[in-house]
Amino acid sequence: MRKLLCLLLVFVVGCSDNKGVYFNKNNIVVPDFEITITDYRIVPAGSDDTFARSDKAVIVFEFDIYNKNAGDCIDAGKSWKSLIKVFQDDVELVDLDSFETMICMSKGGTKWGAVPYELNNLESPVIIKASLPDKSDPFGEQEFVLSGK
Repeated sequence: MRKLLCLLLVFVVGCSDNKGVYFNKNNIVVPDFEITITDYRIVPAGSDDTFARSDKAVIVFEFDIYNKNAGDCIDAGKSWKSLIKVFQDDVELVDLDSFETMICMSKGGTKWGAVPYELNNLESPVIIKASLPDKSDPFGEQEFVLSGK
């Protein structure tokens, strides 16, 4: 019985659909690329920041994207948006125009990107959830506190 249980465990773990996919402390890893969140900042409503809006504060996530083997061209914003959903108070936040230009880089290259989201308030934390495009269940999440930022 014990041998059967061990074999069953090896089989289940070895057949995971998300092998090599994880989100751990600012790092999101999938087969073709890796995203590292390098910073996040709050942009007050009406400021002169590139991502500012007149009526709502914005959170901007800045990140590096590393091309592991996704061909020659990666769009940082689209790659981010293919994996990431951002929530505040259990409501998905609206993503705004990101720094989205086609970033052509060869395997092993790293580029910078930024994606802004309108905030509902300045008190509640923001939660990022990462999911594969063809899966609904997140493979990881991380909370970002707004106070003191």
